[in-house]
Amino acid sequence: MADVLVFLTSLTLVLLAGIISVSISRKFKIPLPLTLLVSGVILGNIFYNERPIIDLGGMFLAVLSVVALVVVLFDSTRKIKIHEYDVSVKDSLRFFVFALILNLIILSFAAKSFFNLQGFSSVIFALLISCVEYLAIFPRHHLPTNRVTHFVRNEATLSCAVILLIPFLILSLGEALNSKLDLTVFGKVIFVATNLFAGIGAGVIIGLILFSLLSKNYFEHTAALILGIGLLLSFIIAQRIGGNGYAAVATIGFIFGNIFVKPKQMIVKQENMIYSALEVLMFIIVGVVVSLPRSLRFFEFSFGLFLIYLVIRFAVSRIALRKYDSAEKWEIAFFVPKGLATVTVAFALLNFSFTGVVVLVQLLLMFFVYSLVFDTILSKLGFYKHR
Repeated sequence: MADVLVFLTSLTLVLLAGIISVSISRKFKIPLPLTLLVSGVILGNIFYNERPIIDLGGMFLAVLSVVALVVVLFDSTRKIKIHEYDVSVKDSLRFFVFALILNLIILSFAAKSFFNLQGFSSVIFALLISCVEYLAIFPRHHLPTNRVTHFVRNEATLSCAVILLIPFLILSLGEALNSKLDLTVFGKVIFVATNLFAGIGAGVIIGLILFSLLSKNYFEHTAALILGIGLLLSFIIAQRIGGNGYAAVATIGFIFGNIFVKPKQMIVKQENMIYSALEVLMFIIVGVVVSLPRSLRFFEFSFGLFLIYLVIRFAVSRIALRKYDSAEKWEIAFFVPKGLATVTVAFALLNFSFTGVVVLVQLLLMFFVYSLVFDTILSKLGFYKHR
């Protein structure tokens, strides 16, 4: 019973901190994600009887990280709609690809040099910070009002859908291959293909069954619950049969975004509520769990990486966005907010053990903080003319 009370106390304090953070954010016009993370950091440094006041248990945190990643991955992939592909999406895709390539070349090398990260960790870092998040700044119901906001929303959709999936595909495949060291090179290729396609297959089958159920009238009011069960079921089945659970979830998200489902609007509305609640929980818990280094060198070098990141985006905007005027290029280049997707991925990476994972997670959190502070300062200075 004592352990149950400790858990309930910890969870209650996290939720109370969330309520207080929302109030502070609205009163002082501070980005809510940043306020929540700071609240988590404060809670993580409070002790009672020489024990942390927040103790949620390793199993709860591991399960939460997987569930949160499933929700975020589905939310990202469902926004990829083939029928909406137009010229503006093509511009966003070109900008994203160029920026991603330069990040992988330049930023990964800089991260390796500054923090002595191994090649794999530095590449994963360069991949993940290439994801920008439209919803970290704008509310979920916000619609673009001009071609700049339309552009950055498209870039956010493309970058998050692609980048969130790749690192976990690589990590999952790496773990699976490590258990099959006796295979030949050809055998490993077949194994990787089987792992990937088994995940996609599980996603297609569960997705079709799921959306068939959702088309029934008597499931209308529980649509979001059924969808959540289907996502977790697809992840579990794919993992159990030797496939990739993340590929299964991404497949369902893509199918959902591109087919007609009768209660789709209700599902999206309910999912937005779940997403908002997940934001409060995740930002605070990550602030509690992940401790940042207290050395000045870490902050100097991490901020240096952030400046390099901004220079890369500015250079790409000058080269790739010829149809946009100078003010629009500046706004697009400096739109770099990180939000729930970045924090969720950072948290989920702690489930894996590879060299440099802790430093990688710390750097991702610092980029999250830098990006929101940077955006807030620019907004206060009146930099944005097209919002």
